[in-house]
Amino acid sequence: ESSRYLEDLSKALLDNPQLKIKLIGHTDNVGSDKFNLKLSIYRAQAIKDFMVAKGVRPERILAEGKGLRESLNANMTEEERAINRRVELTILYE
Repeated sequence: ESSRYLEDLSKALLDNPQLKIKLIGHTDNVGSDKFNLKLSIYRAQAIKDFMVAKGVRPERILAEGKGLRESLNANMTEEERAINRRVELTILYE
């Protein structure tokens, strides 16, 4: 489901060289803080790698992770934990 969105995003970046993006990975509260920080970085980096493979220059994409530090909810149910497992995107215009 996300592949189509990422394809479109990659094309938008290729069509608009003045744009950069920032990807921030997040996790739920299952596992240690150290594990979740690494996982969140991996999530953001995986999206960056996908777009670089599509031809977007890597210096136009910032990727970082926040682990479980910025939860959207209490992480009490599987549904809540699923919502917290995400990558946020910010468009940066130069």
